[in-house]
Amino acid sequence: MKLNTDSASKGNLGLAGAGGIVRDYEGKVILAFSELIGFTNNMVVEMHVVLKGLGICLEKGFSKVCLSWMLFISFISYPGKLEGSGIFKICSNISKYT
Repeated sequence: MKLNTDSASKGNLGLAGAGGIVRDYEGKVILAFSELIGFTNNMVVEMHVVLKGLGICLEKGFSKVCLSWMLFISFISYPGKLEGSGIFKICSNISKYT
């Protein structure tokens, strides 16, 4: 399965929403989800939707999931942006799925 996620926020501290789609090896849509996250910044909402998507995949019994996460490059390229942002807890929850 492949999980694609994306999110948006109105400003870098504003109302945010996110969603994802899971496809099989042929590209067939297996499931999709979306939700309003609330008032937050873009990094938190990106991590939230990845965590949510991985949780849904686990609940559905998908043991092998390829994650397509565009913002991951930013996280590893600019690690200083994570300091003091409250994101470390979300990161540790995501790492439980790896």
